[in-house]
Amino acid sequence: MELLFDPLMQYGALGLFCIFLITQFVMQNKKIDSQNHKFTASLEKLRSSHLEREELLRSEYQAQNSLLRSENENIKQTHAEVFAQFRSHVVNAHGYHKENLGELKKSIDMIIDENRKWRQSELLRRAKQGEEV
Repeated sequence: MELLFDPLMQYGALGLFCIFLITQFVMQNKKIDSQNHKFTASLEKLRSSHLEREELLRSEYQAQNSLLRSENENIKQTHAEVFAQFRSHVVNAHGYHKENLGELKKSIDMIIDENRKWRQSELLRRAKQGEEV
């Protein structure tokens, strides 16, 4: 550094001003480098905190997503069970009503047969009594 300052000192005030400007330039560069380093360090901190929050959000999202999927599967299974029960009730009711319809048909057939027999017996009674048929 003395090699740089000695010649400048020979120029008097102008040399001193040059030395001042050089020291200002060096100090300003150090200050800018320091600020740049602090800025990049703070950016890196922000980046890492954002990555941590992003990972946290992703894990929360995955947890909620899996919870919703399991709830959806439970709902589907419940609906399938309810529909199966409903289907079995309908089939049972249909079979029950089919049996009842069979019994009802037998009863109606019996009533119709009784009605025919009664009409025939009534016609025979009228014919025996001589009434017009």
